[in-house]
Amino acid sequence: RIFRTAEKEGKWNDPAALPANVNSAANNANSAWSMDGKWFYFSRDDGSGVFGIWGVEGGRADALPVQVLHVQGASCTQPMVAMLNGTQTLFYARRNTGERTDMDLWSCTLDGATTSDAKPLAGPVNTPGNETCPFFETTTNTLWFSSDFLPGMGGYDIFKSTLGANGFSAPVNAGSPLNSPANDLYPAYYPQTAIGWLTSNRAGS
Repeated sequence: RIFRTAEKEGKWNDPAALPANVNSAANNANSAWSMDGKWFYFSRDDGSGVFGIWGVEGGRADALPVQVLHVQGASCTQPMVAMLNGTQTLFYARRNTGERTDMDLWSCTLDGATTSDAKPLAGPVNTPGNETCPFFETTTNTLWFSSDFLPGMGGYDIFKSTLGANGFSAPVNAGSPLNSPANDLYPAYYPQTAIGWLTSNRAGS
């Protein structure tokens, strides 16, 4: 299920689950908002472990979710929305159904519940292993993501790559303390506030 909470004076409120139109009986995860705040996107399992990306207009509890991105023979998950060259873009992770490895990062244009021009990210970002958890930071055109294949400290590590004229540059390991011998995932960085986030199962977490 997907939850939300709010921070006040350095403390987090108790998390509350989102309404039933988002939290169905299947697995629901990985939320994101459109740039104008009019659409709430998330990943939903179809019941067999295959994910697609869904949307709720306005994020309202009374709005029916609609399927935004479904690819026959593939699982699409972990949506992240950002502006890319003036176009609202959906970044996501995709894996062919039945594969245990080789999850790659893709992008497509996004307008409400409509997507187009889906393609894997250009450049040396994707590998024979798993690339996941995309976060595109528009101020510096930097893509943050996690990989279990690129050289790292163990498990999934966080990497960054800069978008240029010929696609994304060679990924650079973010190093310690962002990375550890455990799994380090879901990077997010907001330069306006100089605050970043990650998920890790390292000791003490």
